[in-house]
Amino acid sequence: MIKCSVCILTYNSEKTLERCLQSVCDFSDILILDGGSTDGTLKIAKKFGARIFPQNESGSSAILDFTAVRERLFSLAKEDWRLWLDSDEWLDDKARL
Repeated sequence: MIKCSVCILTYNSEKTLERCLQSVCDFSDILILDGGSTDGTLKIAKKFGARIFPQNESGSSAILDFTAVRERLFSLAKEDWRLWLDSDEWLDDKARL
């Protein structure tokens, strides 16, 4: 187990999220802030045991202040080390070693 929080923002990311989460399934904490997805994003995230929170209080998908959203995401992380990934990114095997 890699002691690191993986921090991901999502919004209707079902086409790419599974590959992203497969690449970090050995990490101890997977944290997602979702912008109100209406597709299968949350189902996929739950399948991988991700902790899921809304991106903002209004439930809107629009991010007006990326810094505030990232700070919220990082503040919810359980581990001291954090890895920021977009939902359409993934780690290759070399990056996990």
